[in-house]
Amino acid sequence: MLLKLLRNNVDIIKDVVIKKFRKEKSSYELIATLYLQDGSLIHIREYLFSNGGRKYIYHWQKDNGKFIGRWDNAPHWHSVNTFPDHFHDGHSKNVVASTIKDIHSVIKYIRSLKQKVL
Repeated sequence: MLLKLLRNNVDIIKDVVIKKFRKEKSSYELIATLYLQDGSLIHIREYLFSNGGRKYIYHWQKDNGKFIGRWDNAPHWHSVNTFPDHFHDGHSKNVVASTIKDIHSVIKYIRSLKQKVL
């Protein structure tokens, strides 16, 4: 999955490092980091549970560690209309609705931001 994402987005993604991948029947755990061409990086944590439940965190930061944003589905922002899915925009307490739920959509979002800059 990540290698295909890398191959299809070499203009945005420089490298991927898979730190942990564990698959057991219908469940898996993935911990990885995507290094982007602009120097920023995305820490990935994805969990698929045997009951079909899923947890994800895509933490985007600059190479100096400065927080850019984070998509996740931790169930603690009940007021967001896409609950439990949400985006921390620029600051961990600035939470907004988000329909982004996978790393492919994260890359698509980042690509759209880059195109606005051009």
